[in-house]
Formats: sequence, C-alpha cells, structure tokens
Amino acid sequence: MNKITKMFASLFAAAAALAGTTHAAAQEKPVVDRERVLVVYYSWSGNTRQAAQYIAEHTGAHTMEIVPVKPYSKDYNECVEQAKKEVQAEATPEIKTPTVDLNKYDVVFIGTPNWWSSIAPPVRTFLEKNNFAGKKVALFVTHGSGGMARCEKDAKELLSKATMLRSAAFEGSSISSAKEAVTKWVDGIISIRR
Repeated sequence: MNKITKMFASLFAAAAALAGTTHAAAQEKPVVDRERVLVVYYSWSGNTRQAAQYIAEHTGAHTMEIVPVKPYSKDYNECVEQAKKEVQAEATPEIKTPTVDLNKYDVVFIGTPNWWSSIAPPVRTFLEKNNFAGKKVALFVTHGSGGMARCEKDAKELLSKATMLRSAAFEGSSISSAKEAVTKWVDGIISIRR
C-alpha cells in the first residue's frame, strides 16, 4: 500500500469513527414525556422569562419562576451593584420556593441572566437547595454582551450529581426575535414524546 492510499485509508477510518461518534451522540439525546420536563428560571428584566416561555411552549413543560423574598431594585445601577457584591460573595439570597419535588421530572431547564459572568444569586440558591442527582439539566443564559462566561462552569459545580446537557446563551436585547434559536437548541438536546 503506497503512502497516498494509506493516507486516504486513515482519513476514511477517522471520518467513519467520527460519524459513529456523532451517530452515537444523536442516539443519546433523551426522549422524554412533556409532563416530565420542568423549566425553572430567574428573570430580573424579563429576558430570561421570555426564553423560558419559548422552551415551555415548545416542549409543553411545566414552569417555575425563582422569586427572591427581597426583590432586587428596579433601578438598573442599584441592581448591578447589589448583584456584583452577591456574586463575588457567592451569596444565596432567600427565595420564595426554595425546593421543588424533582422526582416528577427527568429533564430540568435552568434559566439565568449572566450577572457579573456568573449565574444570578437566586439561581445559586435554588441549585444549592435541591437534589439534582440523576437528572438531566440544561442551562440557558441571557446576557447583555458577556455570553456564557463562567455561568456553565459555576452551575456544573453545583450540579455535580446531574447529567449536564449542552448549555446555550442568548443575547437579551434580541430575545424577542430568538424563538427559533431557542427551539432549535432545545431540539438539539432532547426529544419530546408527545
């Protein structure tokens, strides 16, 4: 076998292996009943709520909003300053519904704004208060311009007993026109049994 033939044989084998991996990954996409999907989110400005609504409408999932006992200021600058301090301290502010019966769900979507490159403190509280062992979790983040930043990394640390599905970040200022992008992401990570 000459060098060129060996090279093509190696490339073909590599391509076949990659195709097999891609196919295997596609088969691993969980198929779940719509009643077994939960969308949990915290939203200060409404952007994360909008993304959560797209997911719920598309999947038929149940939704739950994380609501702090003490609301953040409606003044943007005051909220930013408080958020900065809380994120740096890894604070867990009290929330109105700290726990939920996750035994009812197989897949949980967690929505958060990107606050100072991390998950919002009320989301941290929710993740710390609940047991996600054995659950499949997908994080979605809305942001001003920071993208995913450390949000996924920080969430994974709190969800070490869960199986993390591929996360996604959506720009908040264009969330009103992002329904197709959100639903495409959802279809890429789970299949809903109707």
